[in-house]
Amino acid sequence: MKIEDLEKEIAQRSENRSEIRKSMDEYCKIYYGIDNFSSAVDMLFREQKKFGVCLARQISTVNVEHLAKKCFAEWLSSQGISTEAIALELTVDSFSGRSDIKKSYCNIPYYSIKGSHFRKIIAKKERGRLDKKTLAQIQTMDGKALPDYHRDLREKVFGDNRLEVDFSSFFLRCLQECIENNAKGKPDYLFVEKPNENREMRIRTEKSDGHKILRPSADWYYPLYLLSFMDGSRALLSTVEDDNKVSLWFEKANHQIEKIIGFSPLIIYTPKGVEMEGYKSNLLEIPEWIFQDVQWRDKIEMPSNDSTFFRIYEFFEKQFLKSRE
Repeated sequence: MKIEDLEKEIAQRSENRSEIRKSMDEYCKIYYGIDNFSSAVDMLFREQKKFGVCLARQISTVNVEHLAKKCFAEWLSSQGISTEAIALELTVDSFSGRSDIKKSYCNIPYYSIKGSHFRKIIAKKERGRLDKKTLAQIQTMDGKALPDYHRDLREKVFGDNRLEVDFSSFFLRCLQECIENNAKGKPDYLFVEKPNENREMRIRTEKSDGHKILRPSADWYYPLYLLSFMDGSRALLSTVEDDNKVSLWFEKANHQIEKIIGFSPLIIYTPKGVEMEGYKSNLLEIPEWIFQDVQWRDKIEMPSNDSTFFRIYEFFEKQFLKSRE
């Protein structure tokens, strides 16, 4: 995708916005039992003022991919599409020691010209017993909840010029409405809080009475999630091809949505890793130099406007991994 492609997508979707939203609402009502879905999405993104480029991660932070998102939004604005960067979160997801990104929230990989080093931020009493614990309930050494620790990092780097949207309550409301209406699209399984523990467990939906429901399963909420990127108001930045299971959810939901709505979700694909000066990055590192230089944006070069978005995003990511004195 290039700038002219995005302009065309936004124009087409804006022209058909009423029909797109009507189709979304009808589908969500019939299949999921959810009323006025498009209005609920509007409320979720009520702080958004411009076209949004969204990066969805369980916790938003200031690692390479989030920094590149900020610069990419500014570059799009310089090209005539007034854009803001939006961080999407799901803080009711649980920790897994098999996930590199979830481990990076707790044992932060900092990057400097000497390479990467890690900083453990989790309270000692929590270490070694994090699996299946809800991310929002994990405590750091300074007594903060894990998502709040990373929001503080974002405030240090971005100041007030940042926007975070947590899907946790939104998905839970959608799930509850679906269950209450006994809709056709009711999930088979969901996640609840394990009795007397701050951990989740997966149970069948019909056995959820009396339990504190935390979230639906990801394969259930993916179509609702992708419906948030339909009407030209925002696009999703995606490295989904990095995970086979998630890729299958994406493909299935995309096909289903396009068949029903006539448009597929607006997605901009970005790299899942880059190499800079012989260093291979998975984009989870936080560059130390951005904390040492309040004028860090001035150090970031701008790309040419004739490249694909994939290459432009890669260009920005490499800038944050460049050696700095």
